[in-house]
Amino acid sequence: MQAAERNVRALSLRLFGGFELRAGDGTVVLPTRKTRALLAFLAVHASQPHSRGKLAGLLWGDRSEAQARHSLNQALLALRRAALDADVELIESQAETVTLHAERMAIDVARFAALLDQDPAGALELYAGPLLDGLTLREAAFDEWLTDTRRHFHDMACRGHEAIGLRGLQGGDLAAAMAAAQRLVELEPLREDAHRLLMRLQYAAGDRNAALQQFMRLKTLLGAELVVEPGAETEQLHRSLREGLPPAGSTTGTGKGGEDERQPHALTAAPERPSIAVMAFDNLSGDPQQEYFADGVAEDLITGLSRFRWLLVIARSSSFAFKGQPVDVKRIGSELGVRYVLCGSVRRADNRVRVSVQLADAASGAQIWAERYDRVLADIFALQDEIADAIVAAMEPELGRAEQRRAQGKIPELLGAWEL
Repeated sequence: MQAAERNVRALSLRLFGGFELRAGDGTVVLPTRKTRALLAFLAVHASQPHSRGKLAGLLWGDRSEAQARHSLNQALLALRRAALDADVELIESQAETVTLHAERMAIDVARFAALLDQDPAGALELYAGPLLDGLTLREAAFDEWLTDTRRHFHDMACRGHEAIGLRGLQGGDLAAAMAAAQRLVELEPLREDAHRLLMRLQYAAGDRNAALQQFMRLKTLLGAELVVEPGAETEQLHRSLREGLPPAGSTTGTGKGGEDERQPHALTAAPERPSIAVMAFDNLSGDPQQEYFADGVAEDLITGLSRFRWLLVIARSSSFAFKGQPVDVKRIGSELGVRYVLCGSVRRADNRVRVSVQLADAASGAQIWAERYDRVLADIFALQDEIADAIVAAMEPELGRAEQRRAQGKIPELLGAWEL
């Protein structure tokens, strides 16, 4: 029997809340922060080959290619030594690629992702804090990756808390559900649906006053941070609570819930302000290695659109849940509660890349706007920024015009501003 087979998971790696590599009962000390960052990157993108050029540029972008590759080789050597000390063959190196055999090591982020849908409470026990908390490198490419990946796992944790909260409305453990909803509010204080979930749970537990106070906290927060009022659904819930009427979807903890007995991503109805879901872009290159680039373009668009305070952008964890499925704009709009859906594709051939995007109205399924971008692939991260900025700049006025058309189609009685 091979050593790697005898010692499966002799190494354990913790990335949430910091970095810790252990072998048996002892902590393994890696020589540099970049060696730790390299192992973390490989662990998050486990069991797939990565080009040496990409890894060198990610962590040593300020050096010449020869120097960067030398530094990469030194870091890989340190990882091999640490693994061999635990009698595990962890790193597989080819002439131009590096692969981490993640199945030979216990990794908290992998376990977290595997557990989240089936056992969210168990998954959240692993989420000790932001990914690689406290690790800074001052490497632009790595720092950008780390920011996006932290957000990705943050969104997944939010989804887990939301799922536990919804189970409380469906007759589950109310105390656990309220603790989860409270944590969700702490993680995402401006999410109205999180506050509504907590208010319904507080009512279900028999504490109507706490639910009314929660609404006032939300109202104050939205006014201070966004200069907006709570949306229509939140106001309706508040009116029901104030008048002593059971809010839709609440239970006493002994039976099934009402209209909130749904999947977590279906919790939010279409909000009053414009909202959009950016779907995972299709990789049309025929090369699975280009998947990270397609995902990166979509993630950058989510970040770029989030800068517009008047636009509600659905989190990556919710929109990417549809990845790999046929795009049904109406279904996506209904389940995510958005007015607009942005889809796209990426095709790469040699040193050129083509990105196509389409913006659709979720209610009708009609295409509002589409564009295609052809670029020479020189610096992959700079190219992602260029395409994302171009798409955001083009989309913003299109969304504005679409909202104007929507407003003109409403009868005056539905416009609070007209009444005022």
